[in-house]
Amino acid sequence: MGPKDLGSKPDWDELLEIGIREREQGSVKKGIKLLREALTLCPYHEKRMDIRNHLGLAYFHGGDYENAVSEWNEVITISNVQSDPDLKARASALRNLSRKELCNSENDFEEAYIKANQARELAIKLGRNDLPWFTHGLISIYYDYSKKYGRVDKEFLKFLVDCEKIELPKAWKKASKLERGAWFTGLLWDYALLYKKVSRPILISAISISRILKMKRREEQLSKRLDEMTY
Repeated sequence: MGPKDLGSKPDWDELLEIGIREREQGSVKKGIKLLREALTLCPYHEKRMDIRNHLGLAYFHGGDYENAVSEWNEVITISNVQSDPDLKARASALRNLSRKELCNSENDFEEAYIKANQARELAIKLGRNDLPWFTHGLISIYYDYSKKYGRVDKEFLKFLVDCEKIELPKAWKKASKLERGAWFTGLLWDYALLYKKVSRPILISAISISRILKMKRREEQLSKRLDEMTY
């Protein structure tokens, strides 16, 4: 295939890549627009499921939880009746639906924790390279759920963080620069939850790395977590 004509419109896969980058760098509205265009143009069912997950995440980071949940639930609904290829997208949707921002009650937190567990188990079964992302999600909801309604089991938390520490080097080689930055700062984030005495410098380091990599969304997440931490 030769080079594109000057002025030609990007293909759906280019729109997806640019949309994700715009979202992660903080241009959420632009990311949503690009991802919606990618969804419209993409002719492949499995890829459309992936785009829905990314679009939902863009809505989520823009504060539009209703549309975010709608996209992720659509993935879940479709994956209930389709074939095995949809399981990859189903795992991501379950992981996304486990976020604490979507929880308003103890029951919501419990369901979110169950979803995070299901997502990680499915990711392991499928041999997904982004397993650190799933483990980070499980750690986040477990910590927030336990802290709010019970007691954090430090041994269990340490077990999960140790798993994440093992998973990251295995996933590193095939990961993109953006994924590496997100997963590494995610691990630092989780170390901060586990080791409270040094949590502030760990989070500050993760924020600095996010800023260098122009990951504005991650920088905002880490800054919020830093504000939430008690010392």
